[in-house]
Amino acid sequence: IAVRYRPGTSSAEVGGDWYDVVQLPTGPALLAVGDVAGHDIGAAAAMGAVRWAARALIGHSRTPAALLHLLHDSWEHLGLDRIATCVVAELDPATGALTVAAAGHPPPLVIADGSAAYLPVEPGGPLGAPSPVLGDYRSRLAPGSVALFYTDGVIETRETEVDTGMRALRSVALAGDTDPEALCDRVLDALCVGQADDVALLAVRLEKPTAGR
Repeated sequence: IAVRYRPGTSSAEVGGDWYDVVQLPTGPALLAVGDVAGHDIGAAAAMGAVRWAARALIGHSRTPAALLHLLHDSWEHLGLDRIATCVVAELDPATGALTVAAAGHPPPLVIADGSAAYLPVEPGGPLGAPSPVLGDYRSRLAPGSVALFYTDGVIETRETEVDTGMRALRSVALAGDTDPEALCDRVLDALCVGQADDVALLAVRLEKPTAGR
């Protein structure tokens, strides 16, 4: 696993984007990347509240979509006055089973065997918006493949539409080593220099079985 974080405001050390990785007692890992609207101290405070609320609710949810529903239902109690997008995935490293749900967030990019494709995750509405409809998408990562989670600061600028940014991200992902550390650095260098929005990246590779295992 590799992660990167870059606030959009040069004078700030943190913004409204976040990532998290939690090892579940049952074996799988929970992966999350999210984005609270705004770039000010209020966005950073809201980001912290959402991140820790998600951790507190993990034990009460059976799937990523269930966790996002619980977060949505808790919004009023968290006292948040802005919306947030989030993608949550549960990955079983023993089998490669991957379950993903998204609330207003772009889908993960999976790189495997010289190709890259976005998972066809159907996103529900953002957290904090009225009645999001959220569902789980189930897939499987092959050994050696990489799943890249990111916030919209990677794919969207004032001059670039989301579809164009997603094509650019796919091209950059295929342009070199898929080691998670190298991949994250390449994405930042190619797409996020001078970016005014916050950026969060999380790349996870499912290792191939070693000889004798």
